[in-house]
Amino acid sequence: MPGQGYIVIDLTARDVEDVYEVRYALEALAARQACGRHTATQMVRLRSMIDEFETLDPHDADGLFETARLFHAALIEPCPNQYLRTTLASMWEHPIQRRITMTYRQGPQHQQNMARDHRRILEALKIGDADTVVEVLRFCHDPNDARTV
Repeated sequence: MPGQGYIVIDLTARDVEDVYEVRYALEALAARQACGRHTATQMVRLRSMIDEFETLDPHDADGLFETARLFHAALIEPCPNQYLRTTLASMWEHPIQRRITMTYRQGPQHQQNMARDHRRILEALKIGDADTVVEVLRFCHDPNDARTV
């Protein structure tokens, strides 16, 4: 019906885990295909996004979400499979992604973990180490990640 907004539902832990599980599987595939294909300009852009992420207020869920979304999009940009890139973009644009970000894993500890993980991904990309990229991506897609820095 026109004028009707979103219906807000509670997300269960299983809902969140399902989203992360699917996104990880697809992003791991895309990252493997992209590894070794990043240009110097793309690598600088990835580093810049990490630097920006670290300067954000740790409670700015919208800013953190958007910067992380852009980082992950740039990570898979060189993937030659257009359908895979489009599918992942649609997942990031789904309202459930923002809802998860607004509800879970906020604060300085999470921000530091994410920045460290993104830097590890960048270092692995520099040497074409797809296995490490995929391994570190697992942390980015683990809603139960309770690491401390």
